[in-house]
Amino acid sequence: MMKKAIAAVICEYNPFHLGHEYLLSRIREEIGVGGVIVAIMSGNFTERGEAALFDKYLRAEAAILGGADAVFELPYPFSASGAEFFASAGVKIAAALGATHLYFGAETPDRTAFERMAEIQNNPDYEAALKSRTAENSDRPYAAVRAEVLAEWGISAPESPNDILAAEYVRAIRKNGYHIIPRPIQRIGAGYHDNEEQPIMSASGIRARLKIGEPLSSVPDAVRPLYEAALAEGNYTDGNLPSVSVLAYLRLTPPEHLKEIAGLSSGLAHRLADSARNALTLTELHRMVATKKYTDAHIRRATLYSMTGVTYADLDQGPLYTQLLAMRKDAGFLAKQCTVPVVTKPASYKKLPKEARAQYELTLCADALYTLALKTQKSAGEYLRRSPTVLNL
Repeated sequence: MMKKAIAAVICEYNPFHLGHEYLLSRIREEIGVGGVIVAIMSGNFTERGEAALFDKYLRAEAAILGGADAVFELPYPFSASGAEFFASAGVKIAAALGATHLYFGAETPDRTAFERMAEIQNNPDYEAALKSRTAENSDRPYAAVRAEVLAEWGISAPESPNDILAAEYVRAIRKNGYHIIPRPIQRIGAGYHDNEEQPIMSASGIRARLKIGEPLSSVPDAVRPLYEAALAEGNYTDGNLPSVSVLAYLRLTPPEHLKEIAGLSSGLAHRLADSARNALTLTELHRMVATKKYTDAHIRRATLYSMTGVTYADLDQGPLYTQLLAMRKDAGFLAKQCTVPVVTKPASYKKLPKEARAQYELTLCADALYTLALKTQKSAGEYLRRSPTVLNL
């Protein structure tokens, strides 16, 4: 009997929009009605270290209405990490769920190029050269150093965020020997940083227009009522934690206590602490701390990691569990066949193995912070009382 096609998508859906709906429709065309589309979606914090516009349960329900069969969480801190950890964690969960294919949008959907780059990056000689060059250029952005090393191996480093992630997906598949077929699809619509209004806008463009009071646009009709209700009820964020929370933490925490935090060198920890004593808003803080080496996203992630105690050891172990957020009624078999523990009822997380339980507690810390970022703030235990959405579509 032919194995059922399980197509995975690693995503943020922040928010789910027409471009995402297009990708899922393309996947459905390719795998047929008998195949399954599973989304591995960021929780309440995203790759840039920002609070998601809508919470993970609402975004997961939107994904089901938009064409996915099931949505599992890419846990914190991986959801708020850089491309390498984000991609490798997502691919590990895809493999655990039995994915046969991994689909992703790309600006230049050349699978051969991504395969070649993965081959180089997984070469021990390349890894040694990158480590050495990074140490020699400690004041330069990592991405710039990596691009130089790749160029010496005859590879042009991808520049767009989507292509950077695509390369990391393929690298993770090859490095771990997963039997997953990577399937890049040409992106359509606005570019990642394009905030201009057009028929198919980027997620960042949709968020930017909402911030200036423009109406919700470029989202599927099926999910619009969910979003509009959330906006009306204050169940959304502007991407930031409350300034007073972040500044108070950084003002009161000795920099030397942060030396083990992922992304925080001793110098950056002192720079953050010094800047927090003078900044009155997050915008000011980020402007004071930013350098050519440290991007806004790096600073956001490092600040978030410091408040939740995330170390490189936490990132290195990869995801030890996943959580079911939403599914169609007939997709329950995915949770049963998953080879990492699946949390279905958050309050039962204490039944997880010890290390997975400790990892889940990092997600609880992040979720407790997220409730303060919501326009209508909620109690810290809000996401311990939630259950997956099950739709009979």
